[in-house]
Amino acid sequence: MKKSRKKSGIKPTHKKSRAPKKEVLREITDYDYTDLTDFADLSKPLTLADIGIHITPRTAQPTEVVSLRLPRPLLNEIRAIGMVEDIPYTALIKEFLAEALHRHRHRYLPVERVPLPR
Repeated sequence: MKKSRKKSGIKPTHKKSRAPKKEVLREITDYDYTDLTDFADLSKPLTLADIGIHITPRTAQPTEVVSLRLPRPLLNEIRAIGMVEDIPYTALIKEFLAEALHRHRHRYLPVERVPLPR
């Protein structure tokens, strides 16, 4: 006779994604018994680039977190443009700020003058 479990009112927030166990086990055993020396030169250490993984370096300039309050219609418009352009709205805001700064930089920031040689 099976025992019935009480159902709680709490539902899981996410579903577990289960990998097919048979396929994973077969792949593991394939690598356990396959000679991989033909695929790599063991006389020199492998780099990530050797196996096709390219990591972009972090930007040289550090970033800071900024909290910004925007009117809802403005934010919605930025989000809509981001959806059309397939760009996250936060990246779009950064792009807009960089473009505006580039356009208006000469008004607010003094131009550094390099002294001419005499």
